[in-house]
Amino acid sequence: MLSQLAALCELDEQAAHFPWRSCAAMSAGARAETLSAMRQEWSFCNRFIDTLQPGSQLHTQLGVTRYQPYRDLMIKAESFDFDASRMSEQQSAGFRETVAAFCGCTGANSDALLSSLPSELAFNDVRDCARRGQKSETSDIINLHAIGVKSCTKRPSGCETLELTTADWQKPLRGKGIKCRVHNALKCTDAELGVSAEGLTRHKSNRALTKPHVFHQRLRLLKLLQRRWENCTGDDDERHEHVVQGFKLMWSCRLVPRGSFLQWTASRSEDVRQLVLSSGPHGVLLLPLKAVRDEDSECFSISEYKVPRELVEVGPVDKAEVALAAVTLDKHGKLAWKQSTPFMSLPEFVADHTILEVQASLLCSLCSAMKLKGHSKLSHRRRVEAFLQELGRSQDYITGILEELPEKEAPDAEEDERLEGQTDDEEEEDLMQDLHEQEAEEDEKQEETEPPVPAAAQGAAEEGIPGNAGQAERAEAPGLRDVDMPEAEDDAGGAA
Repeated sequence: MLSQLAALCELDEQAAHFPWRSCAAMSAGARAETLSAMRQEWSFCNRFIDTLQPGSQLHTQLGVTRYQPYRDLMIKAESFDFDASRMSEQQSAGFRETVAAFCGCTGANSDALLSSLPSELAFNDVRDCARRGQKSETSDIINLHAIGVKSCTKRPSGCETLELTTADWQKPLRGKGIKCRVHNALKCTDAELGVSAEGLTRHKSNRALTKPHVFHQRLRLLKLLQRRWENCTGDDDERHEHVVQGFKLMWSCRLVPRGSFLQWTASRSEDVRQLVLSSGPHGVLLLPLKAVRDEDSECFSISEYKVPRELVEVGPVDKAEVALAAVTLDKHGKLAWKQSTPFMSLPEFVADHTILEVQASLLCSLCSAMKLKGHSKLSHRRRVEAFLQELGRSQDYITGILEELPEKEAPDAEEDERLEGQTDDEEEEDLMQDLHEQEAEEDEKQEETEPPVPAAAQGAAEEGIPGNAGQAERAEAPGLRDVDMPEAEDDAGGAA
């Protein structure tokens, strides 16, 4: 249930951040609040994000602020000073057009085009036709394009269609095709599918592009740092240092498990608990609970059916405390949680509950925060031992942990390269297909390197004249003349 609640909070994550949130400016009731939020975020972007060193970790993770749509929207809103009362003026026309583009309202009609349904239907058409019509393992690219064009023409989804002519088509590319595996669920790379991204950008790897859930984490990080910037009083240099130092401590949230209680030493309470819905990599999402006391027991239930959307920083490891929680029912039969362990510091919690699962890099950061001397030169096993000794655990406990600690397996040199979900038959078919493709490429190269056969010799060979055929063979391979001629004479003599 906690995973589902955390996932529900991510459904509209992108729509709650700029530039997508600018669509709310189309509503008169939300226009002033939206433009005010744009002003604050643009100020944070100019005064902090744009001053970061290129290539730094923060500069990379906040790359969304350097996207052209983001900059274009903010600059056009800045042109009329983010003033909601000037939205009807000519100076804000560019901003209104950009917001309409984000809403998908760029045509004469008001039907929004922000839907992935046309793309999904086109992909289904391409997949079905490719499976129905292909006899080999690859599909010609021009055929896939034709299917896609027909699908888009049949279902334009509110767009205007273009009339194609013969000049819009090119000749099929020789030897170029898309493997049929592009239409199944196997996790193939672009190179294996025949789709190469080489040369599209000047960077071999673009760190600004990442997975959707990581992109959402970066959007939440932007809001988290902006709130930290606004809460700090001082000049820009002091604020800059405050934000950077806070970012360096955000790794501590990865020590907090989902489903536990979290509190801080400066704000302890007996009547309120904070249940962790999700944690990491920059903050935790908390659900507030209120105490429900009984004669015999005490538990905590949901105080209000509203999940906070803002992440919370955990902060230094010596300022936060964690306790395990278990699901139960309160006296009214409603869902509740009871505290199953006392509150303990993050190092104590790791030592007693998660030492076997903690990552080596995370334990190294924890030892650095505890100022454990010499831990950076130790292996993970020895670091675990030193960490437990620092916290005063008994030698028997340490020995038991070291015995249960999983050994790091050496990488297998003959690791199976089979794709996830691939059967033995499919793997064999792929191997045979690769062999056939290699043979076809070798034949093509051989045809390109061989000299052309003279027309007279070719005609004589077709008529079955042995003398001319032999001359044609010698013309094709003049370097083998001294070796092949004696054998030909012996054959002729034997035949006579």
